[in-house]
Amino acid sequence: MGGTGVGSLKIPHKVLILVTVPVVFEIGLVTYIAGLFEKVEQSRITAVKQREMSNRLCAIMSLHVRRITEVMVRKLASREDMMETASERDIRKKIGAELAVLDALARSSSDDAVIYRDMSDSFRKIDMQFTDAAAAYAAGQSGRASLIWAGAQKDINRLLAMTEKLTTEQQEAQRRSSIEYAEYDWQLRTALNLSLVLSGALAFGLAAYFNFSTTNRLKKLMKNTISLSVGKAPIETVAGDDELGQIDRLFHKMYGDLTALRQRERALLDNAAEAIISINTDLKVCEFNQAAARLFGACDDDESAEGFQLSHGRTGLGDERNPGSGAGSGGLNNLRLVSLLAEDQFDAVINRFEAAEAEDREIRFETRIKTLQGDLVDTSWSVTYSREQMSLYCVIQDIRARKELERLKTDFVNMLSHDLRTPLNAVQASLEIASSEHFQLPSEVKVYIDRAQSNLGLSLSLINQLLEIEKMESGIVSLSLDGVSSAEIFSKACLAVVSLAETKKVSIKRTGQNLDFVGDADRLVQVMINLLGNALKFSPNGSKITVRDELRHDVGGQDWARISITDQGRGIPASKLGQIFDRFQQVEPQDARERAGSGLGLAICKAIVEAHGGRIGVSSSEGIGSTFWFELPLD
Repeated sequence: MGGTGVGSLKIPHKVLILVTVPVVFEIGLVTYIAGLFEKVEQSRITAVKQREMSNRLCAIMSLHVRRITEVMVRKLASREDMMETASERDIRKKIGAELAVLDALARSSSDDAVIYRDMSDSFRKIDMQFTDAAAAYAAGQSGRASLIWAGAQKDINRLLAMTEKLTTEQQEAQRRSSIEYAEYDWQLRTALNLSLVLSGALAFGLAAYFNFSTTNRLKKLMKNTISLSVGKAPIETVAGDDELGQIDRLFHKMYGDLTALRQRERALLDNAAEAIISINTDLKVCEFNQAAARLFGACDDDESAEGFQLSHGRTGLGDERNPGSGAGSGGLNNLRLVSLLAEDQFDAVINRFEAAEAEDREIRFETRIKTLQGDLVDTSWSVTYSREQMSLYCVIQDIRARKELERLKTDFVNMLSHDLRTPLNAVQASLEIASSEHFQLPSEVKVYIDRAQSNLGLSLSLINQLLEIEKMESGIVSLSLDGVSSAEIFSKACLAVVSLAETKKVSIKRTGQNLDFVGDADRLVQVMINLLGNALKFSPNGSKITVRDELRHDVGGQDWARISITDQGRGIPASKLGQIFDRFQQVEPQDARERAGSGLGLAICKAIVEAHGGRIGVSSSEGIGSTFWFELPLD
């Protein structure tokens, strides 16, 4: 995956290349063009200067010729007065001005500075010779004046030769400058045209480089992202060690991890005992596990292998009552829900689904489903709605066994009620008649009759308790709710257990405040009698039982009326506390025989308290005693 190619460069480095290369190219181009402009300008300045110097030389020569002409005219005229005329003075001033300009030009040109200084000195020397010759003539020294003129003539000839040579050189320099100017101009135009071509080529090359190294790889990465988003394996491979290559390797690793996770999830779902299905907003089955396929009687060798993945659908639940072509096809995929429900259950189930979507909470209900073979099955559903996936996720339990157990339980209760209790009541009535004063029986027979009556009483009490707890747990028994006080419950319960308390010399004391709440007084008195009777059974003679009433508040702001019964008995082992309220549970196996307990009293207490929306519990320390308590809500 790695390498030293374009993919090995980090994205910031590539961006730096894209920015730096054009900038460096432009800087080099501008520098080169600026150099050409400078050369062109220098060539132009040189040409102008040389042209200016040539013009000054010509002007000085012209002025000297005029001055010589003026002097020759005066000489030929044999004038007595050889003094300088006004015209000559004017020419001499102009020559001085031109020489000053020529000196300035010569100083700015290091190459021709010596020549121009020699020429300037020659011009000044000739000017002085003219002045000296004129003064000699004026003094009557014609011979001396002639000698001075002869020297000036030589200097003039030499100056003319120098001027002619310099003029020729200046003309050659101007010609070279023109050629250089034209050459520089051509180079400048060529550089500009070439820069356009190179800029285009550079832009195209950088674009191709970026497209190859980044854009194409980004497209591959996008394809892999799309594949990953729909649960498919990434097809493309993005080579390189840059960020894109690292992301692509991460995507491939992520797909592997997700695949392993889905396989584990699928294994969990397929091995789950409960049927699990997802239903989209068209009310069609999207996914299901093997337990669902078995429950609905579908073939589980094709669709179930697809995996239980997330599904998507439209918003809002539809009203799809047409079973569609999916029913009877041997699979659940895309099967409409209406084909999986009993005909009389569809509206109720849809209402439950709408409640799950609207209230955003788990909805539990029972309904009958119809298998693909047409059989009806009792099921329990737990439904939640996912807004992200816009799907209903359903966990379905087959409750046929539970329903059968409930039927057997009902039959058993009916059997207890009719087949056992009725004959036992008849036997008990017969024994009561036999033991009455109308019959004179031997004392030994009366003892056996009393024992039989006692055992019949225990049997009938056990049957009545079983019937009562079954009714409570089935929700058959209704509560007669009214205002109740804790003092009233205590007083009535004490009347039922006072004889046993006096027999064992156990004192029962009540502490705390009187609490008023709503409840079924008779049922709550029954709870108190059971708890007090249980405490008396296990309290040693001469001990004390304390009943405490108190008001409690929980963290949710709910007020509770709490009634606790504390004894000084043997206590309950910690290992038995969790099962003490279950049916037929005794702390010790022999308690049922020695203390005449059925093991149903505490279970009945729990059922009555929970029917009031309350809670019941116990705390105990072995050898010290136990505290049984129950709480009822004050609202």
